[in-house]
Amino acid sequence: PTGFLGDKHVWVGIWFFLNFYLTLFNKSLGTNGFAFPSFLSAVQMLLATFFSWGLAFLQNRDIRTSFTKRQWLYLICYSFVVSLNMTLSRYALEHISPIFFQMLRSASPIVTVL
Repeated sequence: PTGFLGDKHVWVGIWFFLNFYLTLFNKSLGTNGFAFPSFLSAVQMLLATFFSWGLAFLQNRDIRTSFTKRQWLYLICYSFVVSLNMTLSRYALEHISPIFFQMLRSASPIVTVL
């Protein structure tokens, strides 16, 4: 993309905002006695899948044929790690403050860029 959405700083800012919002949302559910954190993780992962398919559709990419078998294996392994991370993060959020949690979680794009 060109223009405003082509700037990587905008995307990092969007990442920080959405990540912080999701953290506060999950913390508020946890403190209000929501008894199904794993179900919430599953719903959030399902929504992420649908949004990813939507982005692939908007870019005219057929995700079924654009990956090799090795890439599918990497994708499945990565998806498992992300799922495990989301589930464990939800449980960790019950025991630490959202600010500290967000500080740790938001550092991942910085580590990736470096």
